[in-house]
Order: sequence, then C-alpha cells, then structure tokens
Amino acid sequence: MKKLILIVACLGFMATTMFAQNGSAGISSAPAATATSKTAANSPKYICPKCKAVSDKPGTCSKCNAKLVKEGTYYCPGCGATSAKAGKCTKCNMDMVKMTASTK
Repeated sequence: MKKLILIVACLGFMATTMFAQNGSAGISSAPAATATSKTAANSPKYICPKCKAVSDKPGTCSKCNAKLVKEGTYYCPGCGATSAKAGKCTKCNMDMVKMTASTK
C-alpha cells in the first residue's frame, strides 16, 4: 500500500511538472525567454515626427514633447494628421509621409 501511494505521488509530481506553464515564478526556461524576445521584437515602434526619436510605447516624445506616430502609418508634416493609407492629407492637402525609423 505504501508503494502504491508513493507511485501515485511520484506520478502526480511528474504530471504537474510536465504540464506546468512556462511563465511560472522561479522557473526559467529557454522557450519562454524566446517567446518574450519575439514579442518584444515584433512590438510596434513609435517615432517622433520632429526629432526622429524611437520609442516602444505610445505617447509623447521625451526630447521634444511631440506626439509619437506608430511606425508604418502615414503622417502629414503640415498639420500632424495621421492616416493608414498614402495620399494627400484630408485637412491641408499635403503629401502624407510614411513613418519609418529611417524617415528623415
């Protein structure tokens, strides 16, 4: 009977460790770290249209206090409007500029 209880306890422990989630506190594993780095690498960048500073979070630029624009969206240099598609600004009729980290 003691052997049976010991075997059941061992199986329970092994099942718990096999099916535990990767993000458990105190347990570090390579797949969890890789998933985190992929998420960080794929997260959108936000670019300041004035000084070209890059940030991982939306909001205002820490250098010049301008509103940050999400990378890949179009920005009007005249009035500051943003759009998901290229073309002319609907407010001031200027050409929209696609915001990328290399936009000058």
